[in-house]
Amino acid sequence: MLVTNIRYLHSWLYLVMYAALLQVLTKALQLHPAASGLWSYAAAWEFEHNSNAAAARTLMQRGLRMCKGSQQLWLEYFRMELMFAHKLRTRRRILGLNAAPGGTSTQHLMQNHSLPDVSVWCKS
Repeated sequence: MLVTNIRYLHSWLYLVMYAALLQVLTKALQLHPAASGLWSYAAAWEFEHNSNAAAARTLMQRGLRMCKGSQQLWLEYFRMELMFAHKLRTRRRILGLNAAPGGTSTQHLMQNHSLPDVSVWCKS
């Protein structure tokens, strides 16, 4: 009985802390919409703690609209998208779904150089 109560208390405290953090982040973003670090933190919280990539992506895109010149926010957005792609690739590997939609694996396409060379896009 005591263990059940402790688990219940732990869950309740986590929920209260989550609600408080959400309120604080929301208010902070309203007061400081040009603070790119707040947008990045809010998106990271959604992505890492809530496992909600769609909400994290929405927060990042909103932050990019508010902080147009923030290179750091763009880098964080790119990092988040790479982490999301890595999660998807890992999930597909674990589930045994390595084949791409055409029945061809991504590694096979890369070995045959069928994918575009992105280094051309990155030249200054």
